[in-house]
Amino acid sequence: MSQFGQLPLSYTLAAGADLTSSQYAPATMDSAGDAIGANLTTDFPCGVVQNKPRSAEHATLTVLGFSKARAGAGVTRAQYVAVQSTFFINAVSGGLAIGKAWETVASGGIFVCQLIQQPHTLTTSLY
Repeated sequence: MSQFGQLPLSYTLAAGADLTSSQYAPATMDSAGDAIGANLTTDFPCGVVQNKPRSAEHATLTVLGFSKARAGAGVTRAQYVAVQSTFFINAVSGGLAIGKAWETVASGGIFVCQLIQQPHTLTTSLY
């Protein structure tokens, strides 16, 4: 079997807030370099929380490759996803696409997401 790299790529930061209910949610980095929940459509998340850390504990973030992710609305297979209200949603034109869904799930469901290396703003030509 060929192996081209060590994906998924994960990184550990201190949790800058209580992230015990944020497993598989998008996270960003605060000014102190700690992991906090990403909660806006325009937030640039640095990864997806893989564990359930309390404040100041180690937060493991998947930053590239495949990760489980939590949907905040229905997510459709093969569609780009973005962040909204600490969850992932189907990205819309003008939104910041950070990954691609590999499964279709309802709101609140867990799906496989391929985190992309270079997030981009969607235009209708990308659909």
